[in-house]
Amino acid sequence: MWPGWAFLLLSVAQWAPWVLLALLPGGESAQLAAWGLGALVFGVAAAWFCRVTPRPRRRGLGLGGDRSWHVRVLAGLMVGALVYGAVFVTRAAVGAVTLDGARGGLAAAAVLLAGIAVAGYQAVSEEIVFRGAFFGVLPRSVSPVAAVALSVGVFVLYHLPKWESLLHGPYAIHLALAGTAFAVAYLRTGSLWLGIGLHWGWNLGAYVLLEAGQPLVRLTGPPASGWGEPGSWLAVAGNAVLLLVVLAWPTRRGR
Repeated sequence: MWPGWAFLLLSVAQWAPWVLLALLPGGESAQLAAWGLGALVFGVAAAWFCRVTPRPRRRGLGLGGDRSWHVRVLAGLMVGALVYGAVFVTRAAVGAVTLDGARGGLAAAAVLLAGIAVAGYQAVSEEIVFRGAFFGVLPRSVSPVAAVALSVGVFVLYHLPKWESLLHGPYAIHLALAGTAFAVAYLRTGSLWLGIGLHWGWNLGAYVLLEAGQPLVRLTGPPASGWGEPGSWLAVAGNAVLLLVVLAWPTRRGR
């Protein structure tokens, strides 16, 4: 099979949890089942992608051969979460986010656990698709700069379902900066683990503070997660910080 078609099918499989969420009846048990089955579908698709991709291009999707993978994931997770937290606090300080207390107990624990799972799946699946698999199907004649630019373009295009945010606000710039940071992390370290950590930490912060049905903090006033309000530019600044962190990260040995 031509690698491009294999990549296209893998990228579609990434949406399996959301497709199943739309098909299964409501309720927490159904949502958990949708996420679990969706993650399984994507895992099978990733294994299939590795099998059908020609051997010279088979690079383990950027997940193998890194003895310090756990260090990179944890470091990236902490950096991503801290940067998003700083963005959120700054938005609150300038009035772009209005807080009215915080949740506690089992409600907070449930939001946190759901955020870890949802953000983790998003980080792993998107890094596998848009960095590991995409770089794997590119001809080796493509330069690193061109590869990063192409991967960023595809990453932005796959967010077209949120076209209103792309057209009204800095959402496209946010995606471009984030995609550049994760792609450069892949090239500098030779694996996806740092990018997964950064991606996971950022998305975890977004989920538990803004995007959950009932986030950890109670918000009042206008929607804080919209990309049409001026405070959303602070998120772009946060992505710029992530890119600077990646550029300062040591390169993999032997390059």
